Amino acid sequence: PAQWRQVIDVNLMGAIHGTHAAWRHMKKQGSGRIVHIGSVASLMGFPIAAPYATSKHALVGLDSSLAGEARRYGFGLSLALLGFLDTNIYAGATVVGLPREAMRGLIPVRLRDARAAARHVVNGVLRGRRRIFFPYYVRVVWWLQRLHPATLAPVQALVLRRFRAAQR
Repeated sequence: PAQWRQVIDVNLMGAIHGTHAAWRHMKKQGSGRIVHIGSVASLMGFPIAAPYATSKHALVGLDSSLAGEARRYGFGLSLALLGFLDTNIYAGATVVGLPREAMRGLIPVRLRDARAAARHVVNGVLRGRRRIFFPYYVRVVWWLQRLHPATLAPVQALVLRRFRAAQR
């Protein structure tokens, strides 16, 4: 429960507090954009990172719930849905049942440059995009999850198999 609380406090409550703080200013000025940072884990279950995936799933609901109201006040929201980036998140992650350094080996795709992701997000915000996907496969996951969620089960199973193998 302590690990769950920490992840939810950072990923969800941090977004809620940031949104709350920015909301008043955006409403007063009648313009601007609040950007929530989601993940490919916002779109599908991630069997070895349930607290993280749960907190990122909640951002989709937060963003979707507030978008119409923000529009009424003249400002917008964007949800950046990012794939696996080359950041320090893996160095600081709490991994249960596996050495932390083994975590990167479980990632099913090549890590992408975080600076390229940031440029893509800024470009999407400047264009007023509601959803910003980086890299391309995150958009594919978005559509698969919406059209046929069971299609993603083999990816989840692969991650879980890699995790179990790394534990041995």
